[in-house]
Amino acid sequence: HTHRPTTQTNTFGCRTKDHQAQATYPAHPQNFIRRLPGMLQQRSLQTGRPIRASRQAQCCRRPVRVLAAVGNTAAPFGSQWKDEHVARLLAAKEKSSKSFTQIAKELGVTNIYAAQLFYNQAQLKAETVAKLQAAVPALTADDILAMQVVPNRRFDKDLIQEPSIYRLYEAIMHGGTAIKALINEECGDGIMSAIDYYVNFETVVGKSGEKRIVISMNGKYLPFVVQNLEDDVTR
Repeated sequence: HTHRPTTQTNTFGCRTKDHQAQATYPAHPQNFIRRLPGMLQQRSLQTGRPIRASRQAQCCRRPVRVLAAVGNTAAPFGSQWKDEHVARLLAAKEKSSKSFTQIAKELGVTNIYAAQLFYNQAQLKAETVAKLQAAVPALTADDILAMQVVPNRRFDKDLIQEPSIYRLYEAIMHGGTAIKALINEECGDGIMSAIDYYVNFETVVGKSGEKRIVISMNGKYLPFVVQNLEDDVTR
């Protein structure tokens, strides 16, 4: 009797040619990550052919569980993974029929931050997971895990061509000198943090009944330091 390999999917979403190959992967994802370089090297010695990381990535297109299990491991680089991930998140949001502002209220965060979670521009924290699952039930377990991985906060280089984005850029550029002058007058020689930072979006009604947009940014003041040698702990 000749054994015929069968194509199956293992614990980590990778397609295998034989169910016995599944035993090669350790039960715990952290062990998998730790042993992966050695496993690839051993396989390379057995076959006599090098196994490139890119090739491993091609045959394991759903590394969600592995990445999420190691806490602060960064999400994969590359637009395809991010685009597919974001598309699934937005589809789940659409099924909830809720706006970002409604979701934000349920999570207890700003509406900009809530939107950033769905665009993979912010990391979902453990204390927010249950609230998000309740707010958007269509999110899968894999996507919830992927949202907890440290994101690569990249942006599309063509984003500036979108008029709504360009106008924000234009407003900052035209008002930038005055904004800097006010920061210096009120705070000193420093900048506003975009890390210890809150930004919120809302609309108000103007005097003529028109809808108006209000974007508020609240960032910690960070002064430039005097680089005294006695304060340099590397010396």
